[in-house]
Amino acid sequence: VVSIYVGFFADQLKQDCCKGFMIECAIEKLVFGGQGMGRYNGKAVFAWNAFPGERVRVAIVKEQKSFITGIAEEILEPSLHRVKPKEEHYLSCSPWQILSFEEENRWKGIIAKEQFYQFAHIRLENTNVVHDERKYCYRNKMEYSFWEEDTVTSLAFFKRGQKFKIPIDECALAIPSLNTKAKEVLAWLNSIPVTRHDIKSLIVRTATDQSHTTACLFVKDKNFQVPSNGFLEKGGFFIYYSNPKSPASRADFLLYSSGGNTIAEVLRGKTCEYGLSSFFQVNVPVFLHTLKRIKEFINCDTVVDYYCGVGAISIALGDYIKKAILIESDTEAVEFARKNIEINQLHNFTVMNGLAEKMGDEIKNDRLVIFDPPRSGLHPRIIKRILAEKPPRILYLSCNIATQARDVMLLFPAYGVTFNELYNFFPRTPHIESLLVLDWV
Repeated sequence: VVSIYVGFFADQLKQDCCKGFMIECAIEKLVFGGQGMGRYNGKAVFAWNAFPGERVRVAIVKEQKSFITGIAEEILEPSLHRVKPKEEHYLSCSPWQILSFEEENRWKGIIAKEQFYQFAHIRLENTNVVHDERKYCYRNKMEYSFWEEDTVTSLAFFKRGQKFKIPIDECALAIPSLNTKAKEVLAWLNSIPVTRHDIKSLIVRTATDQSHTTACLFVKDKNFQVPSNGFLEKGGFFIYYSNPKSPASRADFLLYSSGGNTIAEVLRGKTCEYGLSSFFQVNVPVFLHTLKRIKEFINCDTVVDYYCGVGAISIALGDYIKKAILIESDTEAVEFARKNIEINQLHNFTVMNGLAEKMGDEIKNDRLVIFDPPRSGLHPRIIKRILAEKPPRILYLSCNIATQARDVMLLFPAYGVTFNELYNFFPRTPHIESLLVLDWV
């Protein structure tokens, strides 16, 4: 018997979990969400750190009537596809670090196929996953929490599926300048010093070429001690008070600023700027593959781009779109979208600020519609408007294949899937990005 012991997490689980009760099971498959699934006494078991073909001992985190969730503490029979992780905290940030890259991409295709059949009764034609060769150092944005021990503050992540934090040094998924900037901020925090009661989180963003990196510290004290002069001037540094009653990193008001807070990327020859809180794809090289594919399916003179963010999709394809109407609810993103239109001299592009479900009138039967919604998918009002107006083609990019499949089912049989492609925007994690081309039948 080969026994692989995940020391740090196992020790923590023995303290946090019931809990400590262990069960043994064989893992049959990977499921949407990323866990390995097995069975124990008639119940489904969903376990992190477990892969198909393995026999594992699982520390129970939660037990319900029909299922058990937990983390595999011992791997009694390891998979041939299991590999050594790059970092100890992998379960917090990228739980598939321990799966070979080839097998990761294969399973993402399998899971997508299962989800679409389960929710929409559609058999995906293409389950190949588009990716580049970078398994690490691809994220252009990171958010860190903080840990304090013996008056020393460290960066931290939350434990997988729990409210507890663990200290980390850096993250292998991040573009290197993000880790460098985060450590510079951390060194300054330890020189003040601060306690965990003063600080909430740190967001760091960078351009793919690392030409500009900006850090934003969120603090819980309105009288927080700020630097007296320029700090981290290479790039930018900002401090915001964020209401401690809110778990989110919300910028309630600015306490300090130094340097610039705008990041710029060049997408297919078009400059696209965005800010600290703007949505922007975290893996730009793979996003460029997606843009190339979207370009092939633009077949109308007018495009309506919902949930457009800073306009990345339509603006990057500005040479192939005669007229575009961009729709976005976030005020900061709208301002950047307008700026990006001006920078790239796209005179037939306009931006509308508002919720997508309140802007349904822009869906018409002579316009191509692009959707890149949040994980919740399309609002029912949007679905209703599509079915009433019958736009000839919809390009639907999604970070949540479950809600995407649900929306396709709601549009069936009026629309059929004429093309699909999957993308690995988030290597070493279970996340899958999906592009569908929906044509009026």
